Amino acid sequence: MIKPHSKIKGVNRTLIERIRIIQEELPESHRAYTDKYFIRSREILAKDGYNPWIRYQVFIRGGPMQLRGVNEAVAIVDKYSKLDDSGGQIYFLPEGSIINQVSSKEPVMILEGPIQELIELETMYLGALSAGTSGSPDLLSIKDEASRIVQAARTKPVLYFGARHFHYTLDEIIADICRKAGFAGTSTDIGAMAWDGEGSGTIPHALVLAYNSTLEAAIKFNTYMPEYVPRIALIDTFNREIEDALRVASVLKGALAGVRIDTCGENEPQGQNEYKELHIPKLTVEEENKYLYGHGVTIAGVWALRRALDEAGFEDVELFVSSGFNASKIEAFVKADKFYKRCYGNQLFSAIGTGSVAPGCVFATSDIVAIYDETRGVWKPRAKVGRGYTPNPKLIPFYNPRRRENV
Repeated sequence: MIKPHSKIKGVNRTLIERIRIIQEELPESHRAYTDKYFIRSREILAKDGYNPWIRYQVFIRGGPMQLRGVNEAVAIVDKYSKLDDSGGQIYFLPEGSIINQVSSKEPVMILEGPIQELIELETMYLGALSAGTSGSPDLLSIKDEASRIVQAARTKPVLYFGARHFHYTLDEIIADICRKAGFAGTSTDIGAMAWDGEGSGTIPHALVLAYNSTLEAAIKFNTYMPEYVPRIALIDTFNREIEDALRVASVLKGALAGVRIDTCGENEPQGQNEYKELHIPKLTVEEENKYLYGHGVTIAGVWALRRALDEAGFEDVELFVSSGFNASKIEAFVKADKFYKRCYGNQLFSAIGTGSVAPGCVFATSDIVAIYDETRGVWKPRAKVGRGYTPNPKLIPFYNPRRRENV
């Protein structure tokens, strides 16, 4: 709960009381509602004795809109962390602010503190922001879209990775809708109850950025995680998808089950330029324009990555795709997979992770953008390529001013 001294200018007693009321309604623990890879990441960091101070930046992509859900997001971070005790800070825009009037990615929150205090909380606070700003989702539309996704995927397993897009109270319901549609699993324990199992997930960008190395994060995962958890390395953080995939495969060798590509929309995947003239039979003009080449996870980018792995002797390393995989994108990728298999005898990709089950909703995103240098007493840039720190002077601090104020 909020401590009595956690009041500063800009955070009045009324807001403190509202947040206290919200916290009384929150579950005792956040962990069941958290994407599994964040739970595993904190376990790795704790076992490794590594707890650097980091800065998260939160934004909601899109045009001008009214920000809602930020009070609940603040309540979640305060309740489930010890930021106040550790000297951390929550910066936020007030509830009801009009955002993205100048930039489509205006920061709505900045979180600063020890990574072990924050890394497990992203799913819930993003869900609060997304749900508050978007409003209640249409569950019938989600049901229809989930069915379209499974139908488009054909025989490819699909995992539901959308917990952060919706309020935590809906996670179990939406996960069950996805199970009934034919999804193979989900990322949270509360959602995985629909499958009588547990959430799945391995490495997030946050763990890679904590160690500032795709390879080091994969090694730590391999060192500390139980053998039954598949070793699937995330390889797009630094926009070196091919280089980092080959490096991890060369070091982990047979221990590596697969790699996941999740290239963000700000970047073009490494190697896709070699396949600009790639022609996929039966791909429509619209599909070519949207999915063959460009930014994010593209067919040409995945094709280049798969070819590089195969040519280096890593044909058995599976390739998992995520990032914006709605039904139409999946359908295009499945066509490419069929052609790749015809050409080379291997799958282009093995499975899909997606949360794109609610067309029209806005989604919040959180990225690590800096790490604190204790020796020099300054924040140093540490971010996914294309997602650097953007100062926002309109943000107000929640706790009393700290020694690690924005630099």
